[in-house]
Amino acid sequence: MHDDVKQHIEKALDEVRDIFMRAVSKIESLKVGEKVAGTALAEDIAASLTNENIAAAIAEGKLPVGTTIADEELVKSIKVSGPTIYPTLRYLYVNYPNTTLTRGAKGGITKLARPVASVDAAKFVKTIVELGTALLKKDKEEAAEVVVTTS
Repeated sequence: MHDDVKQHIEKALDEVRDIFMRAVSKIESLKVGEKVAGTALAEDIAASLTNENIAAAIAEGKLPVGTTIADEELVKSIKVSGPTIYPTLRYLYVNYPNTTLTRGAKGGITKLARPVASVDAAKFVKTIVELGTALLKKDKEEAAEVVVTTS
């Protein structure tokens, strides 16, 4: 593979990574049980990207100062739309950790609580008793052994 092709792939992956990170930021900011529509999230990200493209074009002198996303005729060549990036975002949405994804008008990405590691209560109590017993006997070696074997 030629270097220019590798560079092109890396640039494209960086752009997709940026889109994913924007989505992740919004998904992670959801409270447990809160939901956001995948299409609405795509639209928000698209608007953000479009505004950045407009700012860059103004800085480069390609667009007049004061151009906004509302100036549809001026920005149509650099506008990013939600439907354009939604298929890419679906790769992120599907099986996203601690969320459910539902389809349809009332669907979306719903944040779930993170699973809590289960603890074997009997084993935990036994370990605490063994540790306490060893410490009461002032047997540091036995106490250290209890800690090491249960870690």
